[in-house]
Amino acid sequence: MILLGGDLCEETSKRYDILEYVDRTLNVSDMNTLWTVGNHDDANLEDVSKITGRPITYSYHKNGITFVILYSVYPLDDGQIDLLTAVTDTISESSHLIVKTHNIISLAKHNELKEHRSSSTYNWACNYKATDRGWMKKILPQLRKVRKKGIDVIALAGDIGNNRTWFEERTEDGIYYLASGNNPKRKDAKFLHFRHHVPSKSLTWDFINLEEYLANGQKIE
Repeated sequence: MILLGGDLCEETSKRYDILEYVDRTLNVSDMNTLWTVGNHDDANLEDVSKITGRPITYSYHKNGITFVILYSVYPLDDGQIDLLTAVTDTISESSHLIVKTHNIISLAKHNELKEHRSSSTYNWACNYKATDRGWMKKILPQLRKVRKKGIDVIALAGDIGNNRTWFEERTEDGIYYLASGNNPKRKDAKFLHFRHHVPSKSLTWDFINLEEYLANGQKIE
């Protein structure tokens, strides 16, 4: 699978031929490519849905992992909350729930993550100044409910890359927070590589240096 955190181009959906290029390059129309739309992707959301063949927000299940893809550029509307609620209320057989957002909205007010916030406009998280957009009151309680069922929960974001290209934290409630991103000017960009062993339901991950990976012609097993 390919998990895209958003902001694929400067103006990804401003012209349809850009979206066609993105599809040729990243295969966003494939069901196993999960694209979380960012603020540089959303000039024309109807065309984004046209090229992917899916809504902007949706849930997806594969091999015992449930994904919820949210649109976090603005505060989450009732439709997105209803989608998440439907998943968290009924999830039972999955080993993992992965909630994908573009912005790292969990940083805004999460007490356990406050050390990672800063007053700098361009800190390592691009949009750190945004409000939590519903995270603390509407999203986090539902994720904690799922965690209490014994299901591992991962909050995965992509809006990162200016001064730091990756982030990993596990809070006291057992929820993992992961982020991976890139800035073309950086030489230390890393991508997040998951390994899922389906029979044992084991999901592990590493942050792999992108430049070294491309230069050495490495292959992902």
